[in-house]
Amino acid sequence: MRPPRLRRRSFPLAVAVAAAAAAACSLGGLPGHAQESKADRVEFLSRSATGADRFTAAHPEYDGRGVLVAVLDTGIDLGAPGLQTTSDGEPKIVDVQDFSGEGEVRLERAEGKRDEAEERLIHPSTRRFLKNADKLPVHARGGEYWIGWLAESRFEGSAVKDLNGNGREDDAIGMLAFPAEGSEGWVAVVDTDNDGDLADEKVLRDYRVERQTFTLKSGRPDPSPAVITLALNVRPEEHVISLFFDNGGHGTHVAGIATGCTLAGAKGYDGIAPGAQVLGLKIGFCAKKSISTSGAMRRAFEYGARVAAERGQPLVFNMSYGIGSEIEGRADIDRFLDGFLTEHEDLTACISAGNDGAGVSSVGTPGAARLAITAGALLDRGTARALFGSKPSGDRIHIFSSRGGELPKPDLVAPGSASSSTPPWAKWDVASGTSMAAPQLAGCVALLLSAARAEKLPSGHRLLRRALTGGARPLPGYAPVDQGAGVVDVPRAYEALRGLAAVAATDPCIDWSVTTVSPSMPDRKGPAAYWRNGGWPAPPESQAFQVKPVFAAKSDAETRRWFYRTFRLEATEAWLSVDKPGIYVRGEGEAEVRVTYDRALAAQPGLHSARILAFREEPAAPAHAPPQLAANAPESGHTPAASTSAGPDAPGADRPPAATPAPVTPRVPEFELWCTIAVPWTLGPDCDYRRELRGRSVDVGALERHFFAVPPGASALSFELDIPQGAAGRVHASLFDPNGHPAGSASANAEKARHGEHTLAGPRLRCGVYEIVVSSDYHARAACSYDLTATCAGLSIEAGPEGRLRFEAGAAPYGTLLATDHFLTPFTGAATGDASMLRKTHKLEATDTDTLRLPVKVGKETEGLRFEVEWSPEDYDKFTDIVLLLQDKAGRTVASESVDRRRARLDWKVPAEGTHELTLVLEGGLATTEKKTAWAVRVVEERRLREKVAVRVTARGDEALALYPGQPEELRYELDRAPSIPPEGYARWARLDFKDASDSVRASHEFALPAPRR
Repeated sequence: MRPPRLRRRSFPLAVAVAAAAAAACSLGGLPGHAQESKADRVEFLSRSATGADRFTAAHPEYDGRGVLVAVLDTGIDLGAPGLQTTSDGEPKIVDVQDFSGEGEVRLERAEGKRDEAEERLIHPSTRRFLKNADKLPVHARGGEYWIGWLAESRFEGSAVKDLNGNGREDDAIGMLAFPAEGSEGWVAVVDTDNDGDLADEKVLRDYRVERQTFTLKSGRPDPSPAVITLALNVRPEEHVISLFFDNGGHGTHVAGIATGCTLAGAKGYDGIAPGAQVLGLKIGFCAKKSISTSGAMRRAFEYGARVAAERGQPLVFNMSYGIGSEIEGRADIDRFLDGFLTEHEDLTACISAGNDGAGVSSVGTPGAARLAITAGALLDRGTARALFGSKPSGDRIHIFSSRGGELPKPDLVAPGSASSSTPPWAKWDVASGTSMAAPQLAGCVALLLSAARAEKLPSGHRLLRRALTGGARPLPGYAPVDQGAGVVDVPRAYEALRGLAAVAATDPCIDWSVTTVSPSMPDRKGPAAYWRNGGWPAPPESQAFQVKPVFAAKSDAETRRWFYRTFRLEATEAWLSVDKPGIYVRGEGEAEVRVTYDRALAAQPGLHSARILAFREEPAAPAHAPPQLAANAPESGHTPAASTSAGPDAPGADRPPAATPAPVTPRVPEFELWCTIAVPWTLGPDCDYRRELRGRSVDVGALERHFFAVPPGASALSFELDIPQGAAGRVHASLFDPNGHPAGSASANAEKARHGEHTLAGPRLRCGVYEIVVSSDYHARAACSYDLTATCAGLSIEAGPEGRLRFEAGAAPYGTLLATDHFLTPFTGAATGDASMLRKTHKLEATDTDTLRLPVKVGKETEGLRFEVEWSPEDYDKFTDIVLLLQDKAGRTVASESVDRRRARLDWKVPAEGTHELTLVLEGGLATTEKKTAWAVRVVEERRLREKVAVRVTARGDEALALYPGQPEELRYELDRAPSIPPEGYARWARLDFKDASDSVRASHEFALPAPRR
């Protein structure tokens, strides 16, 4: 993940922002420039984009006071400026816990030994010792001491390997835990200066008891500042000291965005909710690519719920963590989170959407959880100018921000770039990603919770989500799949919450369940209409949505029976219509809404995304309804809602000025029906399997989407990206497969290479609708022109009638293939390749473990080692995180890769000398730690040999191939030497690339060489 290594939900950027610069500005603008326009403000951490600055200026005591924000992340550095106290002087971080296991130190009962000079406590297994525990101010009850060591070698893969800053990475830091005399609790002592002597150390209690922290000393004569600040908790029943720290930096950065107060020591430089307090819940094991370990997310959520209940404070979870979804909304952690939030209606979870955009249907897990409030990433103009020197013409949605489609996600967007707090070891303080948007959103929720707490308003997570989405500002030029309801606007959300609160206390209905046909879902049902591969119902056909009320657990059967509600339905775009203007829902039954799509869409290639909004109306009471159930207070003072439009990104409108008119309660829909249709350009015989889109233009930081239907039988999809002569700028094109997964990219730059291209061929290509997103860098000075060309080829290659490899005296080993051009355009070109690969397929299975190991031994004959790893969709969805590690005989990691999809790859260049005994480790975090969790994985081991065996292909004796449509052609392939016999269990493989006259790949074919025959 680009240094420094943060979680996949974040894109850190190598941009340094000096603390002096931060101190020189207030978040409302530069001093002395009170009349500056909003677009010219300098904001290193934007509070104005969401209206948080206006809200806290109007309500100073609603700045998060009394609210807990639980940060589930890589930990938090407890010494970071800005994370010490709240705006009203309360301790900022009230509790910390490590659920990753990275900070666990296992203890053994110490053996005591005393001589004339000192008392020693000895570790039974290692015989290491610590001395002078008897000189501590607190002694062990009954002489019961437990002893252990934290080895720096454990942090080999971490951003922090030298914990005490002494220039070495092989220290072991000793520590004790014991029950304190005269107390029921346990305490601990850490040998912070690593001299083996505890006489000069302090006695520490669990962080939540006395909020004690400590640092490790380097022992140097000229000590530098502490590398890291730690706290601890003792778990005596497990004989464990659990250390809490942040060796990833991500969690400290996130905590500062959500709740920082006087960041970097600069007055006025705050996060969104400076009055809120923090629970630091570490779930990321940073030494293992920051993966969340098995059950860590689940345990952290459950712990946060207990703390909130014990303290009697409202709580919002922030989790800027996750991986790509396979079946959106169906992963185990998605299901857990929905169940958890159903059980805890008073808690709220803000989750990052993911950084797999800008392809549609790319929201990751657990951001796909229905009841989570999922954040996409905004690049507002003020932040763009301050952090990157960029001047887009309007607010943008970050290109990388994951988009919805199969799910009605994200819910909202918030600023996704910021300078924030970091640990002292970090060399960066600016990062971008939906990781940064989620804490912005969590901070905004904390502001609303603070207000609700003070005003005694109901504030369940469903009500907060409705208030936030109802008060959001749709960003012009962006579709619902890009932004959900739009940009968070705290003042408007506050007014919406007050309006909704008037009826929420007595309303038995707390939410609405929406279901419709969704062809890409396993059961063909989903919460949104998403048509990508054709088949969408054109008039006179329509699509049916089923809508059912979700009742509060406290509502009784009689209340549910007499429930009655009517709605007025409105479409946000003209191409969408409903069969009737309104519906009603009665009792626990469901209503059906039939939606019709304009037939003219079929002639408009591109993305079409809009919503049907359902606004509550108050009908005359049914004659049989009890009077007290006949009506509820209406939502008054509504203002028209702005609609969102689909299509290419366009400049965003200005945000409302700082001085706003009298608050008006936003018009809030009770539920929404999302409809998204991707209309592709065809790549067929009508256009010679080629489409040229010329004279296109994309604005600064904006994007354009183009969909292309790859027909059955296609062997390659190629696209070329060009900047015309005379045009300036740079553009980037990203290819996404029919599932919305990244499949390649290309760039063009007027100052370097005006042409870029990419080809997808071989087994990864399949028929369906691919998306190409063309974007302009937000550092650009002006819109950039470009041309885009997409081409398909249709060659199939299969084994020929001669099924074995033949050896004849005086001739090269040879075999035959059968090639057919299935498209209507002839192929002329050549095929070249080599047979220098060995492959073996392994099927690994596991039960009750989150780790699998595959031993591998390679010698000097191997040049490169590759592992292609694949989970089934069902098994992949059991995980919250997965990492691949290739370790040597000593256990050192020589290669690693975080897994973000169910198919992953790990490569290693093998040193030229010696034999290498290696182990491929597949380690993950399961959503649950329940017994009998079984999973399996398929691993294809590929060895690239130093011995090169070239392959020559001819047809009728000629290397120039001419393949005509529908006419199979027998090809002869010849090896330039007899290959060595592969080891048992391995097969030798060959790869051929079929290139046309322009040297473009039109097909790739890989095949195992058949057994020799003489």
